[in-house]
Amino acid sequence: MDTYDWEYRDEELLQSFLAVLKKLGRLRNLRSVKLKSSSECVGPQQRRHWWARNVPESIKFRADVLQSLFAGLNAEYASPKLDQLCIENLQGCGNEMLVRSKDFGAVLSRVQKLELQITTEDVDGDGSLPANLGKKELHSFFGQQLVQGWLEPVREHLTHLKLYSRDMYFGYLPKCHLPTFPALRSLILGGLSFSHEEQLTWVLTHGNTLEELVLDNCPIVIGVRIPSTLDSNNFPIEPLFNSSSTGSILAPSSFLYPARWHDYFSRFAVGLNKLRSIRCGFGDWYANAAFPKSRELGVGLWAQRYRILDDGEWRRPPFEGGSYDGVWNDPPEYPDCTDEDWIALCEVKAAIESRVGT
Repeated sequence: MDTYDWEYRDEELLQSFLAVLKKLGRLRNLRSVKLKSSSECVGPQQRRHWWARNVPESIKFRADVLQSLFAGLNAEYASPKLDQLCIENLQGCGNEMLVRSKDFGAVLSRVQKLELQITTEDVDGDGSLPANLGKKELHSFFGQQLVQGWLEPVREHLTHLKLYSRDMYFGYLPKCHLPTFPALRSLILGGLSFSHEEQLTWVLTHGNTLEELVLDNCPIVIGVRIPSTLDSNNFPIEPLFNSSSTGSILAPSSFLYPARWHDYFSRFAVGLNKLRSIRCGFGDWYANAAFPKSRELGVGLWAQRYRILDDGEWRRPPFEGGSYDGVWNDPPEYPDCTDEDWIALCEVKAAIESRVGT
């Protein structure tokens, strides 16, 4: 790449490389494909200036690679044995044309094991969550495109799902309702926030098939305070965050979620009657390696298992009598239930051991 030729930098994806991708189907015994992109990206509003942010792959670069890859995996001579697809750092925008293509649908119809890590734009380049959460394409992706484009096509035949969000929690904000997978045997989640009983119910709907459950940095959201009107289910109607940075004049709304991890673990012990393995904790997130190292996660309690969302910032609740640096005047305290959480987790492990031993 000519680093001085900034104007044409995103055209530096060699056609010879794309040609190789389009021929991957010639590997007749191909069973698994993994594509790893850069974790850094920029959204549509900054695509003309992406080089100035030291981002190595533009939206066009990523789209060209994905389209060529799926074209190769759906060629006439493509391997019929392919059943596993892993995409690390799939950008949460710019994939609209791909998901509408016949190659995309044909490939996903064969995929039984899907692994996705979503990466999103860091608007200010400093990890500022309020600015990042204000991007419309972020909510559109997690709320619609991820589910309708990537998960619904594999819903009936998927046996293994690994889904991570690299740089922010998803589930409550951005809102994401995952579909049910009737044949699911392995569920690995990274960064999913639990804020509603429906999410626990969603996990339990896989009780007749699920054999492995991994929860990596998946907190229970015990409280939310944001400058937005909440609907009847306590989700924000209009995603406006951090009034000091967005200029929102809406009065803050708040709600508390009373569930604790011992409630969840107790339900897992009874409701997931095929479960043979559970792992939960906080993976190698600080080194940006939680997704590839998910199989190395142990089982135990982690400090970040309870979170609050305060004016667009995810924070750990204050301990009883402790200080708090957020804007919430009366935030919920960190739950004093470590013993209860541990006992309930041991109940899950005991249920698994009794099942595996029979």
